[in-house]
Amino acid sequence: MMSWLSNAKQYHVAINHEQWNSGRNCGRCVEIQCIDKRCKNKGKVLGQVTDQCHECGFGGLDLTLPFFKQVTGDFTDRYQISWQFVNCPVQGGIQVCAKSGSNSNWLAAQPANTRVGVASMSINGEKSPLFSTDSNYFYMSTTSNMQLGKTRVSMTSLGGDTVTATVALTPGKCTQINQQFRQ
Repeated sequence: MMSWLSNAKQYHVAINHEQWNSGRNCGRCVEIQCIDKRCKNKGKVLGQVTDQCHECGFGGLDLTLPFFKQVTGDFTDRYQISWQFVNCPVQGGIQVCAKSGSNSNWLAAQPANTRVGVASMSINGEKSPLFSTDSNYFYMSTTSNMQLGKTRVSMTSLGGDTVTATVALTPGKCTQINQQFRQ
């Protein structure tokens, strides 16, 4: 992720390969609660999906140590938890981030600071495929000779809400727009 939620540096999670959804669930927020009788903590804790866990079965998560400790009250072991996707508590508009090395002939863009997950993205009117389904979450432009300073992006949320804007992109940086997904 090029831009994280403020608590995600400590509270981030790798989600199982199947629910990784080819990267479409990267950046989404999850609310986790320990439901095991051995848990010392029972409260719900918010974190952000930033990676996938190839070893985890469907529904499985791999939490950072601070996140695990906050959820369970322990440092190690396996506990029964419940979790769900929730809206991220973001402030302001969506950010569009340009991967380092992006230029007029090659652009990889990442949506960030979104309330909900992004199902698809179009760049300069062309549907943009995910750059990598394993470790990166970038949509790749399929056009060349573009002006990064006037890039038209259209993002559709997993809930079907669409946001469209023209952004001035800088490689290695994020640009915030004044729109946010409703759902």
